[in-house]
Amino acid sequence: MLTFVLVILSVVAYGDFINGGTPKNIPKSFDCATRKAAWEFGKVLMPRHGDFKTLFDALQLENGCGLTPPTKTDSWTPPKYSTPTTGILVYVDVNHGSDSNPGTKDKPLKTIASAVQLTHNHNPATILLRAGKYFIDMIELTQRNSGLTIQNFEGERVIVSGGVPLSINRTVWKPYKIDIGWKEYEGYNNIYGRVPGPGQDGPGIKFLGNFDSFDECAAEATKVVSSKGPFDSLTYHEPAFTGQWAKGCYGGTNGFWAPQAEASVMSARNLTQNTWVADLSKHGISHMLGLRLNGNRAIRAKYPDGNPELSGEWFVSDDPGMGNGQYVKGWVTGGTKWVKPARKPDATELVFSGDDWPNVNWPMTQEGGSKWTGEGDWGVFNLGMGGYCNDLNPPTGYWCSMHPPRGQCFDNKTMTSRGCTQTHMSPDGIYYGGLLPHAVNYSDPRGAVVHSWRGGGRWFTQQCLVSSMDSKEEILHFDTKIGCNQGGEGEVSASQWWIENVKEECDSPNEWFFDEHELSLYYTFHGTDPPTGNENFVVTKTEVLFNVTGSQKNPVRDVTIRGLELRDTAYTYLGTTKASIHGMPSGGDWALQRSGAVLFEGTERSMVDGCWLNRIDGNGIFISNYNRNVTLSNNDFTWIGDSAMAAWGSTSGCMNANCSVRIPYGSGPDGRSGNQPRGTRVVGNMVREIGIWQKQSSMWFQAVTAQTYLAKNVHFNGPRAGLNFNDGFGGGDIIEANLITNCVRESGDHGPWNSWDRLPYITNIGMVRDKNSPTGHKPADGPSVIPTFRQIRKNFIMSVYSSQEAIDTDDGSSYYHTYNNFFLYASGGLKSDFGGQWNHHYNNVYGYVLRSCFGVGNNLAFYNNTCATFKGGYKSDCVGHLMTVKGNHIYSQDGTMSVCGTTLKKWVEEGHDPGTTIAKWPTDDELIKIGMAAIGSLP
Repeated sequence: MLTFVLVILSVVAYGDFINGGTPKNIPKSFDCATRKAAWEFGKVLMPRHGDFKTLFDALQLENGCGLTPPTKTDSWTPPKYSTPTTGILVYVDVNHGSDSNPGTKDKPLKTIASAVQLTHNHNPATILLRAGKYFIDMIELTQRNSGLTIQNFEGERVIVSGGVPLSINRTVWKPYKIDIGWKEYEGYNNIYGRVPGPGQDGPGIKFLGNFDSFDECAAEATKVVSSKGPFDSLTYHEPAFTGQWAKGCYGGTNGFWAPQAEASVMSARNLTQNTWVADLSKHGISHMLGLRLNGNRAIRAKYPDGNPELSGEWFVSDDPGMGNGQYVKGWVTGGTKWVKPARKPDATELVFSGDDWPNVNWPMTQEGGSKWTGEGDWGVFNLGMGGYCNDLNPPTGYWCSMHPPRGQCFDNKTMTSRGCTQTHMSPDGIYYGGLLPHAVNYSDPRGAVVHSWRGGGRWFTQQCLVSSMDSKEEILHFDTKIGCNQGGEGEVSASQWWIENVKEECDSPNEWFFDEHELSLYYTFHGTDPPTGNENFVVTKTEVLFNVTGSQKNPVRDVTIRGLELRDTAYTYLGTTKASIHGMPSGGDWALQRSGAVLFEGTERSMVDGCWLNRIDGNGIFISNYNRNVTLSNNDFTWIGDSAMAAWGSTSGCMNANCSVRIPYGSGPDGRSGNQPRGTRVVGNMVREIGIWQKQSSMWFQAVTAQTYLAKNVHFNGPRAGLNFNDGFGGGDIIEANLITNCVRESGDHGPWNSWDRLPYITNIGMVRDKNSPTGHKPADGPSVIPTFRQIRKNFIMSVYSSQEAIDTDDGSSYYHTYNNFFLYASGGLKSDFGGQWNHHYNNVYGYVLRSCFGVGNNLAFYNNTCATFKGGYKSDCVGHLMTVKGNHIYSQDGTMSVCGTTLKKWVEEGHDPGTTIAKWPTDDELIKIGMAAIGSLP
């Protein structure tokens, strides 16, 4: 057991947070004190990271709070494992070995693939990798590899890469375009919508004055004006421009460059382009999905310019917690028109209920009443097959239905939407006119990819492959069979976007483009110097590094991968290979590909321990279908393209009890076959900087998965929820002692934890209603759609940025016990909407909840909690139905709270809400101590 001891240091002086994400009206002193407490908690959970400078920096404790930063940046250190003394040992040395050797320590092999072959049918067996960098194709491990461990030898640094090294002699490089200075764009406005009014400043924009010409504007910008410049862009409204904007000169300071067409306006960009081209026809490379330079991601030529890895830093909200905001760089942020999707045949509607499963405990009504059938583990199972989902694998899903219960906002006849949830679909193209200044010069945009946020809500990003360009109508058409399917629910439009893989956009440092016709690499180098020929390039190639695959009948057992740095896998977001085609896991909002740098399917007791997954372009680790007792422990994940870890199981194709209605996919309601991940342990992992490509990504995601144990993980800096549970399948999960912060940095309508529960699933590990039980339920003797309660406890969650709730139990999410947690900020506490039920919050501490300590629903409980909130932030027990509210300690700024037509104090005195108290906000130290005491000792 670990006991957390809080040491509170007074913060004497501090500056300003840079997009810190704290909601408005939070006392700065409390914000700094809690951020420091989160850092201290993270160090206790993650001692291998020492002073944990990356977490310190993410919490902005230096610039925002004036604390002295750690002197040493924490980094992954290869763990030192002992060399086994039993079983077969095979040594591999990429630098000094040979595959003709016997694999002994003195005569090691050269490749991992040869070592795997040598260990077939030996149990146990250990492959010991000596220091070096191993470039591999996919390593397949099957049942004959049961009992195999692959590890680094005695703490040596081992890198396993899915790339291909690329060395280009400096004589091969030829200058392509060298352009230095201001480049002017007549008829384009780079401050459109970004300045509140004429003569005013805006985010990253300074008003320089009114001038009679652009030359005078430029002359002013080149002066040394320490209080305003230096400037990377200019926008000048010519004298002919109507209104008060005329003659106005504005300088940009934050690198934003995505001008929109507007007459009588000129914008200019301060450009240093140093682009060279190399003929690679003799290198055996026919295409490039990704490129690394000296271990870092190079940027595939894109517009607007900007490193996608920094996207989270560039999304700025003027009111964190409310889900609004905008990018200040790297994205086209407005004024875009999209091509509506073509009308497709309707999906086959599959709607079944408890009547079709007579021997299953399947309630068809909810206590207290609810119209949201199928949500909260009761009512119909609603599925669509085919139609708009023919591009998915399998072509089934909740959002494939033409009329999903939660999708009542779309007219299939007119193809119009009111901006809310609807059938799975996406735009067929984009009108680029006035938004892509270089489009007139595009030689061949086929193969370009448009990355965009879903329209009607920043919930996921979609990547659409450009198939053709209509210069007359100024349209980029999207391929209708590849890409654009990375989300669950659909929309006919999109919102913020950027385009990549266009030669003419290769104009900014670290951008590259590979011309598959010329077999030539274009690269824009920093500065003005030519390439040296010593550049260390790696071309990404392999999607899956280790594929551990058996079956439920014949599983692979006891495979362990540990102590390795895994990196440089290829992106999978377009689904151009069978393994990476997206599917709809269950009733939540996600679509997902069954792929990862490490892939487990049909395994028992598999493990990944002590590894560093770095700059993976797809998912990190994926657990697919039947798996039992997988352990993911003590790993670091950084700069991941999609999710760090994910699990997705399957069900039966039977739609009714006698299987007289059956579909050829594992998407039905019956999960009793056990073809799912169960008993997974996710312990002691550090995850940061994820969702580089797909923003609907998490530290941990699960669908049709049960009995997961998530403990003592640290996650920060993610675009969406840190933990995401896509359904209520089975239950029995425990989530405890995790630190989660800096989530929902780029999206909205979410929380650090998010769950959905729109489809009832049958398992043999569920519950039945029992009014005599303390929990209102007891274990079921047979099949039931009611899951076992999930436990969320002892977690420290800071809900900054656009977090709605720390625990966002969304859309019917039910059967959660949430207790002994320290929750900071967010707009709400307990949430239970759209048919949610049986969510109990107790013994938690909520630090400055903006809107309300709890919401309403059926069979909810909110008791023995401490909640510091604002006026009107506590509802007491006069609202809701079938709710338990009592014994809470409520704090407001003035020590009063209006509830139920009177004051809370009087309401309690009259015999309501027994044991609840009201007082003024406690001091910062007092509230933090109460919060940490709620967490108590750690497991």
